[in-house]
Amino acid sequence: MNSGMKSDFIRLLFILGISLVAGIIFHQIFLFCCIGLLLAILWYVKSLAGFLNYIRYGAEDNLPEMPGIVDELIRGFEQMRNGYSQRELRFADIITRYEETTAALPDAVVVTREGGEIEWANTKAAAYLGINWPMDRGQRLSNLIRSPELLKYLQQRQERTAPEVLELVSPENHDLIIEIRVINYGDSYMLMVARDITEFQRVNRVRKDFIANASHELRTPLTVVAGYLEAFEEDPDCPAEWMPKIVQMREQAGRMQRLIEDLLELSRLESAKKTEHLDEVYVAGMLETILKEAEVLSGGQKHVLVREL
Repeated sequence: MNSGMKSDFIRLLFILGISLVAGIIFHQIFLFCCIGLLLAILWYVKSLAGFLNYIRYGAEDNLPEMPGIVDELIRGFEQMRNGYSQRELRFADIITRYEETTAALPDAVVVTREGGEIEWANTKAAAYLGINWPMDRGQRLSNLIRSPELLKYLQQRQERTAPEVLELVSPENHDLIIEIRVINYGDSYMLMVARDITEFQRVNRVRKDFIANASHELRTPLTVVAGYLEAFEEDPDCPAEWMPKIVQMREQAGRMQRLIEDLLELSRLESAKKTEHLDEVYVAGMLETILKEAEVLSGGQKHVLVREL
C-alpha cells in the first residue's frame, strides 16, 4: 500500500470513527455512519473535480495541493505531460532538421498521400514541378501539375504498372529535362523525386554525335588504306619480304574497320527507340575471329591460345 492510499485509508477510518462515536452518543449509529461515508464521498468528488479542473485549465506552476491518491494522480499526470512535451520538442526538432536538409537538396522532393494530397515539398519543387510550399499543402497533384504525361505516370504508379523512371520536359521550365522517380512507403504515402538531367542528356547527345561522326570520318580513309594494301598484296612485282607485313597491316586495317562498324551500330542502337528485330549470332565463328586477332596481336611472343566451346 503506497503512502497516498495509506493516508486516504487513515482519513476514512478517522471519519468513520467520529461518525461511530457521534452515533453512540445520539443512539443513531447507522445514520451517523452513513453521513460520515457521504461526507467522505463528497470530499473525494470535490478532489476529483479539482483534478479535472487542473487537467483542463491548470498551469504547470500551479499544482493543486490535494493529499492522498488524487495528489499522486496529479503528480503522475504532470510527469507524463512533461515527458510528452519533451518528446514533442524532440520530434519537432527532428522534423525541422529533416525539412532543412531536404530543402537543401538539388532535387525536387514532394511527399503526398496515396490519393495525391500534398503533405510536404521543398523549394526545388516550385522550380521543377510548379508546387509551392506551404501554399499548396493539402492540394491534389492532379490539380497543380500541367503535364498529362506525368499525371498518367502517377496514375500508373498507383496501379503498380508504371516504369521505375520517367523522363520528360519540366512542366514549369521547358528548358529543363527532369527525371521522375516515385517511391511508395508506409501505409498510404508516396515520395516523388524530380532530378534535373538536362546536362546529362546534353553530354550524352554530344557523345553519341561524336561517335557517329568520328566513325563516319574514319571509315573513308581506312577504306582507302585497305584498298592500297590489297593492291600491293595482289601485285606480282611486290617484294616477297614485304608480304608478311602487308598481310598483317591488312588484318589490322580490317580489325579497325570492324571496330568502326561496331561503333556505328552502337550509335544506331542508342538512337533507336526500340529494337525492331533480333539477329542470330554465330558464336563459333565469332570466337574463331577473336582467336585469329589474338594470334596476330601476339606476334612472335608464342602465346598459347585455346578456344573451348
